[in-house]
Amino acid sequence: MTLQLLICTFNDGIKRIPDLLLPPIDGVEYLVSWQQADDFTPHELPEEIADRSDVEVTTLPGLGLSRNRNNCFLHASADICLICDDDCRYTPEGLRAVIHAFEQNPDLDIITFVAKN
Repeated sequence: MTLQLLICTFNDGIKRIPDLLLPPIDGVEYLVSWQQADDFTPHELPEEIADRSDVEVTTLPGLGLSRNRNNCFLHASADICLICDDDCRYTPEGLRAVIHAFEQNPDLDIITFVAKN
């Protein structure tokens, strides 16, 4: 099973994305929906994102977190999608636990997890 972290960010929030990327993990990818306000002047992607083959970035004009999340769902391609905020941090063990939970419960479509600080 593959896992894709769906990350919504807005304007300069793209600069925070490298901080949440883990070293590459087999079967784990990142999809970043970079929403940009009409008055925002986009800049280049941070190198830490542009250089990663496991990170895909889509752009979306306008406002609205729901629109941004829907954009992620539109472009998602993995077996499992983990909806993330751009200020969350994950561990390799935590991501493997998500995959394991779905492998152990193949009849489930949605599983919720409790985040720890």
